[in-house]
Amino acid sequence: MIFRPFATLSINARCRSTKPRAPARHDSFEGWIDNTLSGILTLLSEPPPSRGSFHERVCRTRSGMKSQSKHLILLLFALLMLAACGSGKTALPSATPRQAVIDQPTENPPTGNPGDPPSEQADVIFHNGVVLTMEQDSPRAQALAVRGEQIVAVGSDEQLLALQGPDTHVVDLEGRTIMPGFVDPHSHLFNDAGSVGMDIDQAQQKALEYGITTFADMFVTPEFLQEMQDYQQAGKLRMRTSLYLAYSTNCGDVLGDWYQEFPPTRNPGEFLRIGGVKITADGGTCGRAALSTGYPDGGYGDLWFTQDELNQAVASFQAAGYQVAIHAQGDLAIEQAQNAIEFSLGGSPNLLRHRIEHNPFARPDLLGRYSEIGIIPIAWGEYPTCAEVNDSYYSSYFGQEPMPWLEDWRAFLDANPDLPVAWHGDFPYASLDPFHHLFSYVTRQEMDEDGSICQPPEWLALHRITVDEALPLMTINAAYALFRETEVGSLKAGKFADLIVVSDDPTSIDPLEIKDLQVWMTMVGGTVEYCRPGHETFCLESPEESFATGSIEEGTSVNLALGQPVQVSQSQPDGPPENAVDGTEALWSAGADSPQWIEIDLGGPSLVEAIRLTVAQYPEGETIHRIEAAGPGESLRLLTSLEGFTKENQVLEFRPEAPLTGIARIRITTTASPSWVAWHEIEILGVPQE
Repeated sequence: MIFRPFATLSINARCRSTKPRAPARHDSFEGWIDNTLSGILTLLSEPPPSRGSFHERVCRTRSGMKSQSKHLILLLFALLMLAACGSGKTALPSATPRQAVIDQPTENPPTGNPGDPPSEQADVIFHNGVVLTMEQDSPRAQALAVRGEQIVAVGSDEQLLALQGPDTHVVDLEGRTIMPGFVDPHSHLFNDAGSVGMDIDQAQQKALEYGITTFADMFVTPEFLQEMQDYQQAGKLRMRTSLYLAYSTNCGDVLGDWYQEFPPTRNPGEFLRIGGVKITADGGTCGRAALSTGYPDGGYGDLWFTQDELNQAVASFQAAGYQVAIHAQGDLAIEQAQNAIEFSLGGSPNLLRHRIEHNPFARPDLLGRYSEIGIIPIAWGEYPTCAEVNDSYYSSYFGQEPMPWLEDWRAFLDANPDLPVAWHGDFPYASLDPFHHLFSYVTRQEMDEDGSICQPPEWLALHRITVDEALPLMTINAAYALFRETEVGSLKAGKFADLIVVSDDPTSIDPLEIKDLQVWMTMVGGTVEYCRPGHETFCLESPEESFATGSIEEGTSVNLALGQPVQVSQSQPDGPPENAVDGTEALWSAGADSPQWIEIDLGGPSLVEAIRLTVAQYPEGETIHRIEAAGPGESLRLLTSLEGFTKENQVLEFRPEAPLTGIARIRITTTASPSWVAWHEIEILGVPQE
């Protein structure tokens, strides 16, 4: 991530220096074939003598073979096996003219002419809307149909409404827009959620509210990997997640070869994937970006590795079948990363889709090399224009000379017209809302804290790209960077139904309005994971309908929350959590601004007929409170959101149409409030279940 004036990363990691070594196993036969082909192409190429002798290159491969003839035999065998397995596979687009086509399997691939709707009835039909597909041959449609986890048809209202059956849920979009869920290939959503006062559940829910359905977490240590595996096994993971295993810290300290025990995975549709390995080439949150122009106060920034060290590290990842993601900010680090990837490929195509992250200071002479080598670039979205306009922050920190290069995505795309350049959000170092990033791409403007709009200086305004150019970066190209473009990233028959309903069409509105777009519904694999309150007609069911209902005999309800165990995001000493469930006017106070949460454990499954919240708030004003619930051992699910003007001692009540069964815990999260988050009392009315 680029150093931002308001961002600081603190990482506790076990650091020990070691030489890179290649892992000794593959996760699948297909992975063995892919890596064998890559290794053979590397061995048979003719790189410069400085890259080592033929014998040295043989020793770097996984196979351990010692003659070209043996490689040729295996090459023929691998090609025959790929041909035998090729039926039903979809060829992926090449990233560059030099990049080879790779086959990936899809689950239940569509049959027949993709333009012809299937004959079986759909589970869900969305119609009378704008469907932005991100498919070049058919970029827009009116309707979309879903069966199970997958999209089964995209086309006109007339075509798709013919798929309606007696059990089909038909959603009239009323002219609203459906588009693919956003794909963020570089984030710290989970591993750094605690730095912004959230746990993984909250971070995941917030991302779904913003329409992010697939993402990659880019700093994964052994401990965090285990945490994520446990989270997924508990059934809590609701977003398609790729993990990039940390080879080095943000300060360049090598963490060792622990990643070798966890080979990359490419199982279609998997919710938890080992995506590859991340290595940090230069400074950012530790040290400074490595710039050839130098800094006004002296020095050229920090390169954490020599060229040879980076070459050898990337070559080891290449030989082992890992995609590598290289953090590189300054032009010196970007050039070093390009050299290392080129060295590791030895003239072969970039089948593993090695990436360079951030790329803010790419010199003009480096732009064309991304396509020449076949490197996947990951590009910043939101730009902190206000920091530059108000304080000349970047130009004073980095100097005036490199400013024309800084995040010049206009020049980047012009120099690489056939390359799948991808966006990244890099939360929490920029906004989690993808529409803020889209607004910044298209205008290079930013909303200041007081609501005013900061206009970009002339050099920055020249870096703008169009909406039609930016949206693929944030969907299908980002999916390509994660080896998921046959699964998600566009709306097409046979892909997973990972999509969002948006309040308006970003391609047709005034670019200045993009920042105000809202996600009204988020679907992952055919399941509605978020429904914005007040827009339930665009969802398949109201949120509380995901719980079974029951009945309570009149007059038997009690306050299930009274005296129960409570957990909170944080608390003031004079406003402890138990005050919110003690039956008095005493209050719990987080002693901090939103977002903050409080969770009540009901002690076992219960029937709940109402939830009452007594407001503790000064000053009065607009607030947003999310109410979530879960059964024993389940992840939290949204019941409702309460939005509106609230004030001290006001009582807010949520009462579902029928009592909800099996509820064991309730969480109230305040996401917006003019005051510190606090409650006088929380009452949960119902009866324990036997």
